[in-house]
Order: sequence, then structure tokens, then C-alpha cells
Amino acid sequence: MKSGLAEADRLLSDKRADAAHATLVDLLASNPDNLRVRRRLAAVELARGNTDAGLQMLSEVVREHPEDAVTAFEYGRSLVAAGRHADAVDILRPLVERERAFSPAWYALGDALVELRRYDEARAAFAAASANDPFRDQVARAKDAIRSGDRESARRVLSEILARDPGHVEALAGMEALAMADEDWLSAEQLFVSIRERTKYWPTLLMGLSQLFLMTSRFTEARDTLATLNEIEPANPMSWNMLGTANEMLMRLDDAVTAFRRSLAIAPAQPRALISIGNVSRVAGEREESEKAFRDALRIDPGSGEAYWSLSNLKDYRFSDADVRSMEELLTRDADSPHSAAPMHFALAQAYEQRGEYDAAFSHFAAGNGIQKRYSSFDGTLYEQEIELIRGAFDAELIERAGSQERQGPRPIFIVGMPRTGSTLVEQILASHSEVDATMELPFIGQIVRDLLSRAGEIGPYPDCVRQLSGEELAALGSRYLSASETYRGGAAFFTDKTPENFVHIGLISLLIEDALFIDVQRHPMDTCLSAFRQRFAVGGNYTYDINDLGRYYRGYRRLMNHWDEVLPGRVHTVVYERLVAEPEAEIRRMLDYCSLAFEAACVHPERNRRAVRTPSSEQVRAPVSKDRVGFWKHYEDHLTELPGMLMPEIRAHEALMS
Repeated sequence: MKSGLAEADRLLSDKRADAAHATLVDLLASNPDNLRVRRRLAAVELARGNTDAGLQMLSEVVREHPEDAVTAFEYGRSLVAAGRHADAVDILRPLVERERAFSPAWYALGDALVELRRYDEARAAFAAASANDPFRDQVARAKDAIRSGDRESARRVLSEILARDPGHVEALAGMEALAMADEDWLSAEQLFVSIRERTKYWPTLLMGLSQLFLMTSRFTEARDTLATLNEIEPANPMSWNMLGTANEMLMRLDDAVTAFRRSLAIAPAQPRALISIGNVSRVAGEREESEKAFRDALRIDPGSGEAYWSLSNLKDYRFSDADVRSMEELLTRDADSPHSAAPMHFALAQAYEQRGEYDAAFSHFAAGNGIQKRYSSFDGTLYEQEIELIRGAFDAELIERAGSQERQGPRPIFIVGMPRTGSTLVEQILASHSEVDATMELPFIGQIVRDLLSRAGEIGPYPDCVRQLSGEELAALGSRYLSASETYRGGAAFFTDKTPENFVHIGLISLLIEDALFIDVQRHPMDTCLSAFRQRFAVGGNYTYDINDLGRYYRGYRRLMNHWDEVLPGRVHTVVYERLVAEPEAEIRRMLDYCSLAFEAACVHPERNRRAVRTPSSEQVRAPVSKDRVGFWKHYEDHLTELPGMLMPEIRAHEALMS
């Protein structure tokens, strides 16, 4: 009989439910009272879509064998899947009362209670699953190891649990946390799939999923998951903060502030939530509210480097002498923290720069970047190899595969290049045109590339795998990008995507969206690298922590842009920042002509556009176009002695464009 059951399982896993059904019917004929065969046959009926028949079989076994916990669990879980939640509770409640260590049944009961909106009871059921877990001591040790950063010990303990119980929910969740810590998003998602096969609404699952969605820029999914979590656990300030972040990234700024304030109502002493409100207010152009929120955060935590840095990020905010003394004193106590000392160094650097004390400013910029560099990595050699792989893969032959058929729908304008070159100003200019929707730095091209990387075993490594994709597959990826962007745009004929790093993917984008437009914003290499070094980026930017890394990154950027000019002649329009601020109207007319947009006078006054801006330059683009920052690097010339030698060809090329 064991071999017959194994054969049925194999057929079912191969999605041959009818064959599995026939095998089990034969087994049942010779073993009519065997519980395992009857349970398995019911499972096959359910898999075949015969829900009523499968539930009826399980109901009969439960009635005949009320002591059989496994069948009662299968029946209860199947009732949950069938949407019969009240019936599921009637089966699962007595089961867990007599089998308290049966954790899977507690999870199923919790799911049913959530569906019935009986949240207090659901939370109690999920808590009981952990409290009655026979492996709870090992789980606690693994959690302690994760919190202390001892990932290997945690992995060993969790593996021991999974060796004995491959479906153990908390152990799977622990492995997922380790995958997240390793930034192995694919493995984390696969583990989440395994957990969701066992419980749909366990709060730890929903929290982890939300974190994964936020880290991989899937903000709509994060928002929806957090909305469910906040119904189950409305008193959890962390999940309200995460919901605020998701809404902020979706540019639903009022909803973001509401979520952050809900978190503060639960736990008032949260400088991080106040800083988040301040950042949202800055994005919305509400300067006074922004400054107040940052100052309120400092009242709660006078040592908050994040709050000081957030004030400095208002750009024209001037620190008092007392502020400077406070920050200098705080740094003597905490000189090496990436979360406190690093942002405080950047804030102090801004304060000294405003005073014209450029040597002191540079020392703090260098100290802040030095701390951040210790906690991140940029491999310049690997980056240069990636640039060469892209150049080799997207050659003229591949690019010529793009067709020329008419495409319906809005036309994207990709604003690319190095950060801190004036790309936000270009975006603001275009956003002032009546036919252009400005979005933000959209994550969707990066998501498509990550998905292609995850399919390496199926289609080969990226970027070479692009050659294996059919025209239909490329078009489908382009449609996916356009659909994902709908949340961020209105009904205009054009929209912007201001993600600087998309310069790496111009070849791919040209295949996905054949009428895409590309604007490369160039600024003097010295000003560009210094400005990036002076800016503390919220995420990414690990190449900005070291001047030499910045030089290598800039060289790779220009090498790749020169390649795109060769294989996509005329497709990329260059905006030279120095010319733009010197002769705005002439350069704006050239840019609009490239986009096939009629000139509109509003584009010459982008500072009058009061839209929300989610970049570090949000304050600057709300001021009139100015030449003040041209050649700003010369204030720090004595500290940048190696950079001109690294970038001399690029400097000469750019100065030729400026003339």
C-alpha cells in the first residue's frame, strides 16, 4: 500500500490528478477503512476542483474517527480554503484545545478567524501557535542569534528544526529573515511561498512580506499587505510606519502622513516617524512643516544624527553656532555609527560649507563617507566588467532587432546619467509642460532586469539572454513597465522616469519600448563627483563614498554613453547643465524639440511648479534657475588632487560641450 500511496503522490505532484485519483480508488477498494488512503483521495478530489466531494469525504472520516487529529486538521484547512470560515473554526477550535502542540492547526484557525474579522481571537491563535510549538526553545535561540548578527548559528539551528519538520513555519520564517539580511530576494520570496502554503495571515509573515516588497520597490504590494496587517494588529507602530513609507513611495503623501501619525499616536516617542513626516513635507514643498517635524524629532532625541542631517538636506537651512557645538560634542561620544555619526558628519559639513570653511567641511564629508563605506561595498573592477558585458551584448546587430511599428499609449522620457547633475531640474522643466506627467525615480526597469537575472537557468545569464527573448517577450516586458507606471502618472501623452542608473539599460529599454526617449544630463565631471560625494543618499550610491570610486564610476558611465551614441545614433539627447543654466530658453527649446513637444513658456520657470519632488534637489528646483553651482568644485580643489588625472579625457570632452 505504501508504494501505491507514493505513486499517487508522485502523480499528484506531476499535476496528473486524474491518474492519482484512479490509483487511490483502486487502493481504497482493497483498503476501505484506511484513513491515509481516504484522506489522500479527498485531497485529490479537492485538487481536481471537486470541492464538495472532497469536503464530504473528510467530513465522513472526521465523524467516524473524531480522535484522528490529522484528518480534522486537513478538513479544517480545506474548509478555510473553500471559504467556509465559520465551519472551519467549529472544526479547528476543539482540535487545538485537545492537541495544543499542533501548531499548523493554530495557524489555520488564525487564518479562519481573520477572514471572519475576529482579530482578537486570531492574534491569540497565532500567539498560541508559537507558545505551544515543541521547537520554541530552538526558535528562540535562532532569533537571538539573528538579532546579534550571528547568522551562521541561526542558520544551523533553523536547519536542525527543518530537518525534523520541513514545513515548520517559524523556522521557514527565520530562513527568510536570513535571506533578507543577505539581500537574496529570490530565496526570500521562495520561502514566503512555502510559508503561505501553511498560513495566509500570520502577522510575522505579513510583516516579512511587506519588508520584502519595500526592499524590492514593490510598493503597491507592500501597501496592500500592510493594510491587511494593520487590521489584524492595529496597535503595531512599526507596521504603520512601513505603511507610511509605502504610501510615500507611491506619492500618496496625505496617506503617508496619516499612517506616520497613527504610529505616533500608538508610540509618541518616535523620532524616526517624525523624521519621516518631515521628509514627506519636504517632498510636498511644505517647508515650515518639514523643519518643525525635524526639530520635534530632535526634542525627543537630541542626539539624532538623522534629524540633523534631514535639516541640512533642506539645503538653505542654516545651523546656529549652538547646533554646531552640539553636533561636535555628540560626535566625541559616538564617532563611528553609520546611523548616527555618519549623518551628523554630513550635517556638520553643510554647516561649515555655509560658513565658507571648506577644509572643515571636506573633513566631515570624508568622515561621513568613510563610515558608510565600511558598511557597504563597491567593486570598481566588477562594475567595469559589467559595463563591458553590456557593451558587448547590446551591439548594433541586437539593437537593429527593434521594429518601427506605431505604438499606442503614453511615451516615456527616461532622464539618465550620474546623480547630482541637474536631472531633477530637467524633470521639473518637463513637468511644467502641459503634455508631460512627471513621476519619480521609477523602479520598474530595475525589477525587470532582476527578473531576467533570476531566470538565468532558463534563458541564460543577463545581458546575453536578451538575444534569446522573442519580439513578443520583449514587447510583453515593455507593456509590463508601462502598466506598472500607471499608478504614478495621469493622462498626458508623455511621462518622465528620472532614474539616473537607467543609463546602464538604455539598450534594453530601446528593445522593450521602441519609441522611448532618452535625455542624458551631463555636468562637469569634477562638479558631478564632488556633488555626489557631498550628498548622503538614502539608498544606493555605494560608489559615492570614495572619490576614487566616484571617478571609476563616472568613467564607466561615459564609456557606456559613448557606446549608446554609436549603436543608437540620435536616440539620446544630451543636456549640458552649464549651458542649461546659462541660456535656459535656448536649451529648453532644443530639449522640447527632441521630444516633439511644442514650446511652452511655463517650462522656462520650473520654480513655479508646486508639484511634489522626491529627490535631494527638491528645495533647489523650487528656486529660479541659477548658475551659482557651476564650478563649485574649485572650493575643494586641494582635496581632489587625484580626480582630474583619472578623468582628464572626460573633463576635456565635457569642456568642449560647454563651449
